[in-house]
Amino acid sequence: MIKKISILIFFCFHSFFSWANIAMPGFFNVGGAAGFVPYFREDKIHLGKIQMKSELITIQLYRGYAVVKGEYFMYNHDKKKISMKIGYPINGTIYNNDVNAVVFEDLYNFEVKTGDKKMPVSLFRVDSIQESYRSKHLVDIKNWYVWQGEFEPESITKITVYFIVNTSQSFIRKGYDKKEADGFCYVLESGAAWKDKIEKGRIFIELKDNLEKKDILATIPNNIFKIEGKQMIFDFQNLEPIPADNIVIRVTDSKNMDKNDFEKITKNAQKLFENIDKINANDIKLKNTENIDTKNFHINSSPQSLLANFLMFLAVYGLPLFMTAIGLTIGFNTLFKKKKS
Repeated sequence: MIKKISILIFFCFHSFFSWANIAMPGFFNVGGAAGFVPYFREDKIHLGKIQMKSELITIQLYRGYAVVKGEYFMYNHDKKKISMKIGYPINGTIYNNDVNAVVFEDLYNFEVKTGDKKMPVSLFRVDSIQESYRSKHLVDIKNWYVWQGEFEPESITKITVYFIVNTSQSFIRKGYDKKEADGFCYVLESGAAWKDKIEKGRIFIELKDNLEKKDILATIPNNIFKIEGKQMIFDFQNLEPIPADNIVIRVTDSKNMDKNDFEKITKNAQKLFENIDKINANDIKLKNTENIDTKNFHINSSPQSLLANFLMFLAVYGLPLFMTAIGLTIGFNTLFKKKKS
């Protein structure tokens, strides 16, 4: 009898762990960006020769979308010119303790320049390339923009990228609770794919439309951005970035931008890129700054999710608990009768 009861209790606890993993928590459909890495396996040999000396990321954050300009200063330590394919991830997943998973989505109107020369860009799916270099710094990447990189010997090559991301389709999910929440992320850890540390870097964000400090509901890492008015800055030095350095921002919900409205924005991409080019983010100095110290990734439980949790509880626990109760009742009755006899 004791053995049967033990088996019933085991199945009850086993059901608990099965239930816990039904809905993965995370921040999904986030408008995201990352640095570039070598794409083909044969180019991996150049990783120890080229260093990302510095990077300057300029972001104009609007309600529902963001315009991004990334400037990367790459130093070739080798005495020979290096030519290699470079890949910029379009979508993928990063992991963080605060929100578990951050899934970032498509880039729109992607452009890249080496120096002042605009580079032709190809779109590749990971499963279409047999010999692609799978960076340990980025996972679950589905698509890449790929172009030819040229690095002159013992000199700095400037690479500039431009693109637009949709931040209005994001949502946070915890269990069966789900809430729309504009989101943006920048995958800083991709810079660790190159030689040595990033000696100097700045991430500059300009809040557009009527966005203000109070609309920044959460940042990861917390308390790294300084803000004055509508300008946010995060500076760093001698950084070998790790997953904990990846930046995630939650903004006040813009109520899911209509697809047609976003298409109008992307059609105006060149004007948006011209506007962001007018910002000299490296020379901006903030005087009366405040730190952004907020980490609000909380979402309230809805009546529907509470009902779903209750029904799932009954579906998973109901039978094991009922059988356990019967087993315990029979066991106690049997022991009681033996004691009485």
